Amino acid sequence: HKKNKRNSKHAGTIAGIIAFLIGITLIVMATSAYRKKLGCLQKLFHKEKEDGDSATIFDFSIIASATNHFSNRNKIGEGGFGPVYMVKYWFPS
Repeated sequence: HKKNKRNSKHAGTIAGIIAFLIGITLIVMATSAYRKKLGCLQKLFHKEKEDGDSATIFDFSIIASATNHFSNRNKIGEGGFGPVYMVKYWFPS
């Protein structure tokens, strides 16, 4: 009886240690994968900024002026985000 209880105790302890180590390993792997993905996203974002692929932000007054204050004459259609206007006399800086 004593030997069975002792073996049972050891088996439980070993199982607990193995479960703990597996849990720690999974946490480390998940953290590593997350950091790798985050690093790739940051590199992509930085590359887009360097390449100039990001959208240019214009002041409202410049857009209003370029579209003749959103005149219907300059309206060329409707898109998913609203009206689309033709721009006149736009000079990139």
